[in-house]
Order: sequence, then structure tokens, then C-alpha cells
Amino acid sequence: MKKGLSISLIGLVAAGAIASAVPAFADTYTGVTSGETEFIGRIGKIDPETEDPDPGIPPAGDPSWIKVSLPSRIVYWSDSTTGYTDITSATHTVTNLSNYPVKVSLGEFKGESSSTPDIAGLQTLNINGFKLVDNAALEAITPSNTLSTKLAAGGNKPATIGGPAMAGSKDWSLDITGTVAPGLTGTKTLNNKLVFEFKALDAAGNEVTP
Repeated sequence: MKKGLSISLIGLVAAGAIASAVPAFADTYTGVTSGETEFIGRIGKIDPETEDPDPGIPPAGDPSWIKVSLPSRIVYWSDSTTGYTDITSATHTVTNLSNYPVKVSLGEFKGESSSTPDIAGLQTLNINGFKLVDNAALEAITPSNTLSTKLAAGGNKPATIGGPAMAGSKDWSLDITGTVAPGLTGTKTLNNKLVFEFKALDAAGNEVTP
């Protein structure tokens, strides 16, 4: 199951492997007429950043373990040092706060109130080199053509169930580049949104089967 959140994208322009979700534990009873099993529940809403993952409940890969800090908005603008023809931005950061690794993917580039973004005045637009707009036309975002990364656990007690914790950074830096379309006069504000999708991983950073 994937969870997604959208953030505002505002611009001003001027002239892996698969793992099992639940560990398998079993006792075999032979020649007896009854058996006993532990019956354990963990109920209530958990905080993925502070909750101890050691009991394995909920199991790795459960969306309950997702806790990601996403910028409320990403902004970009025309760079005055290039005569306002190139697009630049500050660096924005996505942070995994969970005790489990999380995969973050760009799911959609859309308008503020419609599925089609406003790209008037843009010649190119990229996020970390991934093309959103090329030659003044939208580029398709698909599962096989998207921007994604795996973020290491960033909580207080990273999970180690099933193996060592995934190495790497809990942070993902995002930078916007591009160019303004020739012939643009004045300024134009583009109010759009980016939708990011989140997927909980196991301790080693592998995707988990349902």
C-alpha cells in the first residue's frame, strides 16, 4: 500500500528486492491432542519515530511505520545572473523520521485545482535533473519513469529486525532547474502541485510483500 502527499510547487518566471512482511514462527506438535501459541496484540496509533520496532508489530512494510517530513511548498524563480533565462531554486529537503526506511517517489505533477499543471512560459523544468517539462511540453511520470529514492531510518531507534539497518541518509535534497520559454514578457506565477508517494520498507531497505 502506498501513501501519498501533495505539496505546492510555485514558480515565478520572467523574461529493489522483496522480503516477507511477517516473520514465520511455528511450533510442531506431534502425538498430542492440543497446542499452545502466544497471542499478542499491539493496539492504538503508533509514532513511527519513537515507537520501538523490536516486537515486529506492526510488521515491516506496514504503512503505520511511515513518517516523512515533506516541504509545504517548493519554490523556484528566474535567475537574474543569467538575464532571467535560467531557473533556479533553494535546496528543499525530504526527511524520513521513521524507525524503518521509506521509499519516496514522485507520483504526479499537477495543477493547483486540476490534473493538468500550468507550464505557460516554461521551456524546461527539472527536479534533480528529472524532466517535468521539456521543449515546452509535459513529460510523462510513470512507475518506470519517475524520480525516487530510499531513505534510511531517521527515528530514535532504527529497526534491525531481519538484518542490519539500511545504511545511507535519512534526507533527500531537491533542487529545481530549467529555462524560460523565449518570448515571455513580464512575469508569471505558476501555481502547481507535486504529489509524492511513500512506501514503507524493511530494516534493510527492501520492499515488502503484502
